[in-house]
Amino acid sequence: MKRLLRYHRVWWWLLGIIAVSCLAWLLLLPRTSEDDRIPITINYSPGYGIKVYNKQGVGTDALIATNTHLTATRLTTINGIAMYQIGANRYIPKSLTQIGRGQAKNVSQAEDDLVAETHFQGTIATIQHNKISSVRSYGYQNAGAKIKNSANTMYPIASAEKMMTAVLIAQLIQKGQLSYDTKLNQFYPKVDGADKITVRQLLDHRSGIQMNETYPDTPLKTEQDAINWTLNHLDTSDDHGYSYTNANFVLLSGIVRQVTKQSYMQVLKARILTPLKLQQSKNYDQLTSRDAVAQGYQYEDGHDNQPQPISQGLLSSLPGTGSLYMSAADMARFQIALNTNSLLPQAAFKKLLTMTVEPEADESAYAGGWFLGDGYRMVHGSYNDFAWSFDSIIEMKSTGGSGIVLLANQSTDTDTQQLAENILKIGG
Repeated sequence: MKRLLRYHRVWWWLLGIIAVSCLAWLLLLPRTSEDDRIPITINYSPGYGIKVYNKQGVGTDALIATNTHLTATRLTTINGIAMYQIGANRYIPKSLTQIGRGQAKNVSQAEDDLVAETHFQGTIATIQHNKISSVRSYGYQNAGAKIKNSANTMYPIASAEKMMTAVLIAQLIQKGQLSYDTKLNQFYPKVDGADKITVRQLLDHRSGIQMNETYPDTPLKTEQDAINWTLNHLDTSDDHGYSYTNANFVLLSGIVRQVTKQSYMQVLKARILTPLKLQQSKNYDQLTSRDAVAQGYQYEDGHDNQPQPISQGLLSSLPGTGSLYMSAADMARFQIALNTNSLLPQAAFKKLLTMTVEPEADESAYAGGWFLGDGYRMVHGSYNDFAWSFDSIIEMKSTGGSGIVLLANQSTDTDTQQLAENILKIGG
């Protein structure tokens, strides 16, 4: 009996030591107090999930639905984005949430919050699952007349037009009327070195052609006049490294003309604009007073809507590379058509976006009208001499059918590409 009592005393003594040790260990752990915890509610666009991100800012497969109530342990910054931590290596952008346990606002409101921090004016269309999920406009189409930007407002899209020219070329190749190896001298034999320049090199800005963004004081009258302007002002070299120049795509528009025996705009309408029912898409010289056309502005010295009109002479010199006006919704429909193979078979589109030359360390990854990144394709278009007004950003993810179209008609004090990417992230 005494042995049994002694055994129980030892056992309780050991349990006491263990309990005290555990308590001390717990007291030494860093803790988040109730006061430090942040009650949040998840914002959500109906029909789409909100991604959870890891500490590197990479989206995971985890999705959280609207109005889910969570407790965040801290607010931090990842890749320039404010993030709430909601668990071990689990983060959600702050812009996707609201404080408290109330009904959450939707993603459109979160987008408004991001734009409110800038002086952005323009229209933003977002794409989810190959459908337009939202079109939202900010600021003025015509500040003097107090006309606000809208879903129908058309903006000069600058280099975003190159995508369409590239698609027209790919369609001609698909029909056997051209090849990527077709030489420029078949169409423009007077260009120095044209026998060594291929259609593929023109598409990828590796032709050796160089030309400053020079333009006439008064508008050129025809597409052929614009092509002649380019032919008379370009230079060539034997260097076929990457060198971005509008001249490449002006010549491609001329190739479209020669192969089809029609004007570039006639072909663009017949093969892209009309089939896709893009009714807010016109060449600069086809716009009328009845059209919703964005005027150019800049934010300067703390004031919005300082006029910065674009040169009609410049627009007239850029067939196939920057003379087109479009609404953000029309541009989004064009992107969806590419994703769903409505304009090109999947293999043909993939080939258009395949680089034939590995870029050097200091070169951009560019093919067939797009800059190519890890998991996305992107275009950032602007006019060099009018960089304080019109700005076009289109970014599409390689999978999932999601992307963003941002068309601006006022400069901002914020990187518009970063703004577009931030908005793209809040949609999951």
